[in-house]
Amino acid sequence: MKSRVPQELSDEERNEIADTQCKADSVFASFGERAPQPMAGERAIPYRRRIMTRLQKYSSDYKEVDLHSIADSQLLSIAEKKIYADAQASAASSLEPGAGLREVIRTDATGRRISTFIGDPSATWAPFQAVSRKVAGIKQ
Repeated sequence: MKSRVPQELSDEERNEIADTQCKADSVFASFGERAPQPMAGERAIPYRRRIMTRLQKYSSDYKEVDLHSIADSQLLSIAEKKIYADAQASAASSLEPGAGLREVIRTDATGRRISTFIGDPSATWAPFQAVSRKVAGIKQ
């Protein structure tokens, strides 16, 4: 029964979880999402794995890798860097021609939310533009 009660996290582990969430938030923001919050009593390595499995589909190198089988923290860090970089690159290049604009919200160091839009503005505004007409002749 005691094994099911979440144990208190150390300050060092809380800081590691906060750093992980901050790094993941910047990647998830590229997709218009937020990084998932840690569950009650969740340790740093299981939290990192859980976040990485959500982004794993964007990495061609780690798409088929079972991240739960990686026990070493340093190996997990290598995989984490690659998965985050691949996900970030995928977010920047995933716009199809004519797809319009997509909002990317990022938070700066002071906590302000900054919205930027990536994509093709002309595809977004095309439905609102008037149809161009040409003069065929003038009747007098």
